[in-house]
Amino acid sequence: MFTMRRHRKKSVRAAADRVDAALDTVALPDPWQIGDYVDAVAAQRGRPIMLHAMPLRASTGLCGLWLALPDRDVIVHETSTVDEHQEVIICHELAHMLLEHTSDTSLTAAELAHQVTGVDMEVVRARGHSNFDRIEELEAELFARKLIARVRDTHDGAPREGKIRRILDSF
Repeated sequence: MFTMRRHRKKSVRAAADRVDAALDTVALPDPWQIGDYVDAVAAQRGRPIMLHAMPLRASTGLCGLWLALPDRDVIVHETSTVDEHQEVIICHELAHMLLEHTSDTSLTAAELAHQVTGVDMEVVRARGHSNFDRIEELEAELFARKLIARVRDTHDGAPREGKIRRILDSF
């Protein structure tokens, strides 16, 4: 048990290091606008990113989904939540891109991708916000929370590191 806990802490520390490195790859737009940040990530990746808002939770249980189409990326995000939460969801999906996480092709993601785009899932790599390798989800969520904390720190100076530490400790 002790060895497993130590291994888990090392994994969490390594994840935090990967997140910090990824956060430094794209500059924050000033003033902050989520659309401008999405555009900056798209430019860095050399692929357009489209945002598509729709009610997800009721039908899929997801709040966000990244679809890697052959010619562009699509982030589908929940509409039935406050703007701040939508930003966290979008940043979470951007984290999967920046951290080069692999795709998930669960039936729910496949069906949703077809509904949203009309594209056959054989040409789509999909990643939804559910049922994934725990460390990749930790990285994506940590990235989103740290990014939003950086945005808030630049705008109001309020430190968020304590909250981020509690999130890390929960894994």
